[in-house]
Amino acid sequence: MTAKQLTPAEIEALEPSFLGPTWAREPDGSWQLHEHTLGWQIAGWCAEFLKAEDGGPWRFTREQLRWVLWWYAVDENGRFVYRKGVLQRLKGWGKDPLLAVVSLVEFVGPSRFSHWEDGQPVGVPHPQAWVQIAAVSRDQTRNAMTLMPSLESDKLIETYGIKGRGRADPCERGPGETGPQRGENLRGFPQRA
Repeated sequence: MTAKQLTPAEIEALEPSFLGPTWAREPDGSWQLHEHTLGWQIAGWCAEFLKAEDGGPWRFTREQLRWVLWWYAVDENGRFVYRKGVLQRLKGWGKDPLLAVVSLVEFVGPSRFSHWEDGQPVGVPHPQAWVQIAAVSRDQTRNAMTLMPSLESDKLIETYGIKGRGRADPCERGPGETGPQRGENLRGFPQRA
């Protein structure tokens, strides 16, 4: 049985399926955004403390920013609206850099609700951050982990006292190492108290 080929008119008439709010639009065509989110503060924090590939400040793409705004959306009590999510995109979209950035935000950035200021939520670092990255294969984990040092600005390292092990591949362990040492996470960063 041969599949019928669509005509150009039939292709143009197709409507995409969107899951989740990231692509939702208002009736006027503008992007639908949650009223309260830590995402704007996080975007500013990333521009201040993280570096882009060219050495300048980190900037999210428009879609990445919408995803961050929705991921860090909070309700009127400061609780996260979403606790589970999936970001599924084609190879080359930028999932690894986004995962590395969000991991750094979760590690030392303003990723937890603190209080309201002028009607907007204010974030603070997680008091006992423990960031774990898992993937289908070790190579996928390595992709995100090897991006971390290139994202870390001198200001981030100095402000938060981050001490890496200086390895080109943070996923590799040295002789005799079996995993993070007591009081360290995988990168060798001291755990936040």
